[in-house]
Amino acid sequence: MPFASNSPALMNYLFEFQISNYLAVSLLTVVFYDYILKLDREISLIWVRT
Repeated sequence: MPFASNSPALMNYLFEFQISNYLAVSLLTVVFYDYILKLDREISLIWVRT
């Protein structure tokens, strides 16, 4: 039998958990986007031997 509760403390905890998950996903998206945008510059400036 599944546990179901409408207690305010549980709802508050679930809301904060959802917000923290959204924040983590958005931060990872920004970091990944920045990495992709600057990868070609990093390769040309650092990893190519002269």
